[in-house]
Amino acid sequence: QIKDVNSYSRPVVEVHNPDIPIWWGSGIPTGEGEAVVLHWRRTPREIIAKLRWFMEQLSLEPPITFVLVLLGGLGVAICLASPIPLRRWFGVCLALLTLVSFATFVLAQDHAAYRRGLATNLLLVCGAVALFASKSRSRYFKAVALGLCGAVALLKAPSELNALFHESFWNTVCARCQPVFDVRPMVNAPAFGALADRRLHFMLRVGSPQAINMECLKLAVESNEFHERAPNSVAEPVKVGDLSARFDSFSSGEVMVISCFPASSSDPEVAAICAGSPPTGKLLATIGSEALGRERGWWAFVEKQ
Repeated sequence: QIKDVNSYSRPVVEVHNPDIPIWWGSGIPTGEGEAVVLHWRRTPREIIAKLRWFMEQLSLEPPITFVLVLLGGLGVAICLASPIPLRRWFGVCLALLTLVSFATFVLAQDHAAYRRGLATNLLLVCGAVALFASKSRSRYFKAVALGLCGAVALLKAPSELNALFHESFWNTVCARCQPVFDVRPMVNAPAFGALADRRLHFMLRVGSPQAINMECLKLAVESNEFHERAPNSVAEPVKVGDLSARFDSFSSGEVMVISCFPASSSDPEVAAICAGSPPTGKLLATIGSEALGRERGWWAFVEKQ
């Protein structure tokens, strides 16, 4: 811990750290030979600057649907303008709870962590319900209120109900694998769509220098979402040097999928496949992927003939 960003013996480069409150700054000293993370209490001006940055980032990728923010704000405003005291108090409480829940989202200064904004999302839904409920005194307005509530429920249904009926790989893969393994470019590629109904063998190379990629590939391939797109896909471990023997055991028409990386492979067979010249079989497609801030990787699809 240091007094401020300028009080260290060497220049300090500030880094974004979502695991501490927003009033703490984090940084690393420049140069080599000192692997430390420094923390200091931000000044009010620094907190305001960080808050402004946070809101700008949040506007680029909001975790809450804008229609809910709009309806929730309208619901609170109508409650506060109501002639009925109980309804006004409800609006005040709802506004305060929304501010408190959003404050926890801001304190973590993590605009990309949707889980930190769940409470705000829930309260905005309550605000939307309040908007509809405040207009439900007559028979006509009751029908309008129920219809609008139903519309909001339909808007929310895809994301809310997915966890009940699917074993989603979103939490596991996103938390551990998304920075190093992005499966979306592969499954969204037209070439993959043309092969999705085939028997796809994703080879997990034991001892690969990209072990985290292999583990994340296994999680993705075995997920429910992946099998909805490619129902006949399977992830199979294979040792270095055993690739040809495993490929020979496949039936005609089945496809072997190899993960390729820029670094040279310790397996000559893998290196040849990734270079576009498989020793056996027919190369059907190569699908590239630009992972988030990481080195480029791609996949090679080889058919057993």
